[in-house]
Amino acid sequence: MKRRSTEIRKEQIVEEAIGIIHNHGFSALSIRELARQVQITEGAIYRHFTGKDDILTGVLNRIKEFTNNLFDELKGIGDARESLRRFIFFHLKLFEHKPELVSIIFSDELFENNSGLSGPLKEFTSQRQKLLLELIEEGMSSNVFLKFDSRVIATMIQGYIRLTIKRWKWSGYKFSLIKQGEIFMNTLEEIMLIKRID
Repeated sequence: MKRRSTEIRKEQIVEEAIGIIHNHGFSALSIRELARQVQITEGAIYRHFTGKDDILTGVLNRIKEFTNNLFDELKGIGDARESLRRFIFFHLKLFEHKPELVSIIFSDELFENNSGLSGPLKEFTSQRQKLLLELIEEGMSSNVFLKFDSRVIATMIQGYIRLTIKRWKWSGYKFSLIKQGEIFMNTLEEIMLIKRID
């Protein structure tokens, strides 16, 4: 039971750290502020984490859990077109449901001077890119997708997701990422990136 309560407390600390970064920026994240927000002592924070970098590693591990969920969701679909659709909508739904993650994943301030954090972020970013390339190449080899340079197509898709999410944040979250995703998927099909299956 103690182990479970420790895990719950660690999750609370990580979620609160995400909230602080989202609402006030990376510079506002401190052990003192975290303790105040979680309503525990600073010493209690140190019982769960060695310091601020360890907490940020916990934040990245939380994001990695979402990446693992994406891999699980795409297992065994067997339809490249549906897999690509789910890949795109997984990201849009995730951010629409948890907008505070935008402030973490797109924070240059957070990662640019910390190799301990930028390394893991690059690792699971490259895992997602590899998965996307595999989905595109699978669709091309099975004649569902027209033949293009898969890296260019993957960059277009990732760039679209990134820019749309940033625009959404800048707008104060005033439009639906899901509706924008539908427009994007329809556009891909209209320009025959994806061959229609009738």
